[in-house]
Amino acid sequence: MRVLLTGGGTGGHIYPALALARDLRRRVEDLELLYVGTPGGMEKELVPREGIPFTAIDVRGLPRRPGLEQVRALWRAWRSLGQAKGVLRRFRPNVVVGTGGYVSGPVVFMAHRMGIPTLIHEQNVVPGLTNRLLSRVVDAVAVSFPDTSAFPKAKRVVITGNPRASELVEVQEDRVEAIRREYGLKTDRPAVVIVSGSRGAPPINRAAQGLLPKLKGAPFQLVWVTGRAHFEEIERDVERRFGKERVDGVTVVPFCHDMPALLHAVDCVVCRAGASTVAELTAAGTPAILIPSPYVAGRHQERNARWLAERAAAVVLPEDQLTPDELFRRIIHILGRDEAKEMSRRSRELGLVDAARTLSLLVVSLASAKGRQ
Repeated sequence: MRVLLTGGGTGGHIYPALALARDLRRRVEDLELLYVGTPGGMEKELVPREGIPFTAIDVRGLPRRPGLEQVRALWRAWRSLGQAKGVLRRFRPNVVVGTGGYVSGPVVFMAHRMGIPTLIHEQNVVPGLTNRLLSRVVDAVAVSFPDTSAFPKAKRVVITGNPRASELVEVQEDRVEAIRREYGLKTDRPAVVIVSGSRGAPPINRAAQGLLPKLKGAPFQLVWVTGRAHFEEIERDVERRFGKERVDGVTVVPFCHDMPALLHAVDCVVCRAGASTVAELTAAGTPAILIPSPYVAGRHQERNARWLAERAAAVVLPEDQLTPDELFRRIIHILGRDEAKEMSRRSRELGLVDAARTLSLLVVSLASAKGRQ
């Protein structure tokens, strides 16, 4: 069976596709995969690491303001349809799966035009523009949240959850112990992780910097994941302010190579509210302080965060209220009461941990249905 995956721009589109690919590899014999992304997206780096063949087409988002850049973007979009058609003809997939982002638009649309079974996966409570448009033509739409209801013209909508969540359930205790050793986490007091994202979110990093002086003698340990772009500058600042000994119980790193294990090792996480993050949190049951990004299109992170908060599975701290003092107060509030235990229980109740299997079976069924025609 040949499966073409497409999606890019952010990890929220890429990681679910990779989780699906890993599950398909376990279930399907003679599986051939191809990933279509963009030349400059994160997918160009992440996908080849999984041993999945990667090819790129040139497509970008459409600028909101009329002008020369908008004309160029429209020209690229038109040209990308021909590029997508060429890729599809060469690979001859049995099914095409799009996980969002601009690149999935021309690929999934051309697959539909060529009579190839198509599926899109929506990670957020509020769907993105590309998936809203594609939902009118694809054979099935898979959604991560039961409350996602913006696909009135879809032929078929299936609640699968986010396949990224399934990987959190598979974390073994030896991986958790390894991450504790790597970051020097002790079991005698709670641990907190602040995640600024792979690229780093300056407002979160600034709040974490202001938090450090409060952590001398604090009742919790901290792992601060700064993002690669800001790590060196932050490390120099920490050393200048606190010396080479740093602050006891604080570990500063640019990136975590095993976030699923770290989520199982800590008692609270401070992070954005991207779709993959929400899936990971509900699978691990980790209490969370969510700081949704106000800069993403459609403010979908805010809707993701509110969805969890309304079910008492997380608390929301808007970015315009994010200060070191307020962040410290929220962390202490969660760790110092029974709230963390209850939040963890409610979070796990929301997790669709069988998502990868459900989505894989949907992919296989679409390919099989075409084969029987």
